[in-house]
Amino acid sequence: MNSIIGYIFAAFGLGILLAATKISAALSKVFEIKMPIIVIAGVGLILIGIIMLMNPSSKKGKVSQATEEVPIYEGEGKHRKIVGYRKD
Repeated sequence: MNSIIGYIFAAFGLGILLAATKISAALSKVFEIKMPIIVIAGVGLILIGIIMLMNPSSKKGKVSQATEEVPIYEGEGKHRKIVGYRKD
């Protein structure tokens, strides 16, 4: 889920950078927002997207054990061998 949101942030930031001149012209008429602020906002969104993509919170490929496995031994003393495991 974080990767999808990361891609959305990065794409939105890239779109802002690509349309920065048009956005700047439109916003400068209404507000006093200059071009460098728009560029910084676009780069900031791209960086947020990249950080979300690199976030290690998504644990892909890791399987958590529901129960602990206990070894089953055969033999006695030093001559014991593990022959299997059971879930405890």
